Amino acid sequence: MAESYQQLKLHAMPQKMNYLKKAEKNLLTMIQHGVLAVESKSGYGLDKENELKQLKVSNRLAEKYNLDMKHTFLGPHAVPKDAESNQAFLQEMIDLLPEVKSYADFADIFCETGVFTVEESKKYMQAAKEQRLCCEDSCR
Repeated sequence: MAESYQQLKLHAMPQKMNYLKKAEKNLLTMIQHGVLAVESKSGYGLDKENELKQLKVSNRLAEKYNLDMKHTFLGPHAVPKDAESNQAFLQEMIDLLPEVKSYADFADIFCETGVFTVEESKKYMQAAKEQRLCCEDSCR
């Protein structure tokens, strides 16, 4: 398992890409196949700027195509290779939640051996719950 974690860290770098162009292409393919509802997740930006950009693109496309789209913030998807520690990166993502709630309906975390522990995931999801970024039933 440690090897897969190292592989994740090596690849966990913010990607510079045109999110709108790529997302719109994927969304149009879904629409052509009859998809009527979509969940869009961030999680590959791995920093504030790119995570927010992904969520903004998702919202923009939902408006443009008048789709039933839910937006999920998955900021803690992997740990960037230049992160001080898992805990430091996780805290950055927790601190971002108040801003994220303007663009996302839900929050999620990658709870997996070598990435985020159950305890770290609980901490994050509790913070998400406080921001009302969770399924309605679990926010009560």
